Amino acid sequence: MEGARLVLVVIFLLFIYFSPETHAPTITRRPRGDDTVELERYALQRLRSSSYGDLLAGSGKWLELAGLRHHDNYTWSSLPGVIDKAQNDVLSLVGEKGRNIINGVGSSSENAETASEQNLGLADFDAVPVYRNLTGVIRGQWTRSPLSDKISAPVLNLTNLAPGHEYMTEEYNRNITGREGKIDLRLQQKRSKEYRQKDGYIREISGTLAIKDETSTGDGWEMRLHGVHYPDLGSVVLTTTSEKFAGIFALPHFTFSEHTFSLARSLLNQTLGSIIQERESAYSPSIANPWSSSLTAASDVMFPSPHCEFIVYLQAHPSVIEDEAFPVVSSVNLLARIEDELRFPDGAPVPAAPPITMTMTAFSPDCGFVLESKGPPRFAPQEGIHLQGPKLESYIAHARRFSLLFGAVCATQTLLLVRQMKEASTPSTVSRISFWTIAMMAFGDAFADAVVYFGFLSHGMFVDAAYLTSLTTGFIVFVSVNFLGMRLMMDIWTVQAPERHRPEPATTQTPPAGEQGAATEPDTLPAPATALPANNSGPTEVILPPDQDLDMDDDDLTAGNAGQTDANDTNTNNRRDLGAFYSRFYLLLFGLMFLSVYASSWPTPLRSAFVNILAFIYLSFWTPQIYRNVMRNCRQAFRWEFVVGQSILRLTPILYVYTVADNVLFVEPDRTAALVLVGWVWVQVCLLASGAVLGPRFFLPATSNWIPPAYDYHPVLRQDDLEAGVNVPLGLSSPDAAVSVSTSGSLDPSSIGADGAGTGVELVDKRSKDTALRDWEFDCAICMQNIDVPIVPADGTGGESSAGLGAALLARRSYMVTPCRHIFHS
Repeated sequence: MEGARLVLVVIFLLFIYFSPETHAPTITRRPRGDDTVELERYALQRLRSSSYGDLLAGSGKWLELAGLRHHDNYTWSSLPGVIDKAQNDVLSLVGEKGRNIINGVGSSSENAETASEQNLGLADFDAVPVYRNLTGVIRGQWTRSPLSDKISAPVLNLTNLAPGHEYMTEEYNRNITGREGKIDLRLQQKRSKEYRQKDGYIREISGTLAIKDETSTGDGWEMRLHGVHYPDLGSVVLTTTSEKFAGIFALPHFTFSEHTFSLARSLLNQTLGSIIQERESAYSPSIANPWSSSLTAASDVMFPSPHCEFIVYLQAHPSVIEDEAFPVVSSVNLLARIEDELRFPDGAPVPAAPPITMTMTAFSPDCGFVLESKGPPRFAPQEGIHLQGPKLESYIAHARRFSLLFGAVCATQTLLLVRQMKEASTPSTVSRISFWTIAMMAFGDAFADAVVYFGFLSHGMFVDAAYLTSLTTGFIVFVSVNFLGMRLMMDIWTVQAPERHRPEPATTQTPPAGEQGAATEPDTLPAPATALPANNSGPTEVILPPDQDLDMDDDDLTAGNAGQTDANDTNTNNRRDLGAFYSRFYLLLFGLMFLSVYASSWPTPLRSAFVNILAFIYLSFWTPQIYRNVMRNCRQAFRWEFVVGQSILRLTPILYVYTVADNVLFVEPDRTAALVLVGWVWVQVCLLASGAVLGPRFFLPATSNWIPPAYDYHPVLRQDDLEAGVNVPLGLSSPDAAVSVSTSGSLDPSSIGADGAGTGVELVDKRSKDTALRDWEFDCAICMQNIDVPIVPADGTGGESSAGLGAALLARRSYMVTPCRHIFHS
């Protein structure tokens, strides 16, 4: 075991040592970094000196920037059609009010100043009821735009596009070839800079876009975009930037009008200038592009590859708020109050925050395609509603509620486990519990907590969303797994250790009927045909002297020392096994976590199958207990509150993720799989409940030879067997002493009549005729009180015997018959 740990540590150290640096060495980076900053300063100067209309491919107007020159061969001739499509989306949603805002007309300076003082942009009659801060997560479906059919894929020369840059491959990344798919967009505008003037208002914005289609793997093609947001209009223009496309420096030329161009240029002159100035003042400026579209800028430096560039247009849908409590408040002011309450909550009475809904148009000038969000008017609302999702503050509130729910579920699971541990406080009760049932529960708790934690972390909202509640939940799970769950598993492992080291019993075959006499021992006579079969009472009981007995002879002392040595060896083996179990438990946990992270890059169908299989295996935690009940012929090992509670509690988070569309982990709902998982848990619980009533082997055929023989402590007593003197319990009440009992403990058949005559005991028919049962009275071997034992009468005609047998199966739990034929209350 120590050797395996050493190998693991060595592999980890080698991985760290040979991992590539995130930046190139300082000596070679300084001149390349200076060159990069110089190119950025040149691009900014071109932006400042440019004017609206300088990029018109149809008129032969080009910009001397990467990707915007004539010889770059980008499809800029299609840009006016894309802008017209995006502007039509604005006008269809906002109307003439949007046209006025785009052109910078229709509002007086007075109204603009008033709106500026109220932090609303324009006045109410000029503003659009949309969110001023678009930080949030929106999701939806995309499809290819009809404009794509009019665009031919260009032929590009990477050497001319990016001189001095060598790519690892000439195959373009993000080249979307599918017809439709899904899209996730995370917008970030928390600490963005802004620019105001009397006739307009603009802010910077950034976002992370993930596009998936039928052929994509993992989260699809992800990219980082930067751009501008017009809060009064609800429009956003985003673009990628790389060494072969100066997107952020040419962004004003992608806007709708001269007014929007002027606003965007004024803002970018400030923001881009400040960033470049900081890079120039740095002693060792990085060669990484600060506006890189790659999520990990270092990968562009170490393993550069060409990407398809994107220009994305977004238009927010006006929010319609209808609340009887605010009949006279305009939508603009009411939405502003809601947004203020979300960001700075003070308990003000406001309606629920509406979600962000946006229409998207995405254009790739170098790969030659146009994508658009799926929704009206081109598609029916049932097929898609464009992009929709919660604001960040709403998501945080939702995430906190989910964290509290998950924490309450974990706390209740821990409470049920503690109560079950108090119930299973003896070796007898512990031996009934399946070790693998508890291990699967503990393993599932640890893995689920890790999934929730890394799920928040992967979306970049863990600290803001639910840090305290998730930390509390993690502590509860840590205590439940490492202290309570492990303690119970240790107890089970220790108590069940003799079972693992016990040799397998030799299988015996019953000789044929003609050879039974020859199979008997030579010095004994064959047993009579009416003799009862020998009862297997288990190993011979060994009584050890107490520790206070000082009169033991040498042989007894030697035997005691040998027993103590065996006990010490057993304890040593148990500790060794437990140490190995700890290591294997956590090694398997981390291995499954790494496998899950790797599975996140698989195609969607394969990834969904992997998650469903994991959930099915996790929710099979009652299966090992059912198997142990069958093998040991044990009816009940857990409290029913533990069985029902754990089943419901462990299903709750899974059903939330599988059925709620807007769940905090952004998992696609799969209600069919959820129904299958619920049905599987229900089947396991039904088998446990039926086994407690009908016996753990009721659903197996009697001829199953893989099940070890086991004694039935709750047998169904039949009058036929009692009259034949078979398996008669001791303690039959006989006040007249008229019952003849043989030395074997069986009744003399000649002394019992069909209705109990000759026993000296009145057979009292205490049940209705429908049950077809009669109660015989026996004496309990412990309390010496009478026990009314239901006896199935002799086989009769019709369905009377079947009815009596069914009733006896349900009533036999009221008594227990031991192998020595004593009868007790149960």
